[in-house]
Amino acid sequence: MANQMDLTKMFADMPKMMDTKAFEDSFKTAADFNEKLAGVMLDSASKATDVMAGSAKETFGNMRSLSAARSEPTAYGQVFSDFMQAQMQVGQRTTEALAQIAQNAGGEFTGIAQKAGETTAEKTTTAAKSAAKAA
Repeated sequence: MANQMDLTKMFADMPKMMDTKAFEDSFKTAADFNEKLAGVMLDSASKATDVMAGSAKETFGNMRSLSAARSEPTAYGQVFSDFMQAQMQVGQRTTEALAQIAQNAGGEFTGIAQKAGETTAEKTTTAAKSAAKAA
């Protein structure tokens, strides 16, 4: 008959087998990294919302002049042409502003990821040295 493993003892010995301080440090590092990334994401979303709200208000203003009654039927063609020109400009400015927001966020993400990589490498090296000394 085969011997059964004593799982209770194995689980009781588990904390002794690993460096709980290193685990806590890595958890804190990950939490800090996530907090910074969330901050960049939320700031970018807020800025993008502001840009889109401004574009919508400008569009509504352009539509107000488009919807005004005209005395001459030919005036509607010119008003519509002016509206389309104004909307193209709104679209261009909106696209440029959103692209700038995305570019800035990408740069911030890259910096955060680079710093997180450096921190992780340092902690991994320290943990490996500790494990080598303990062995």
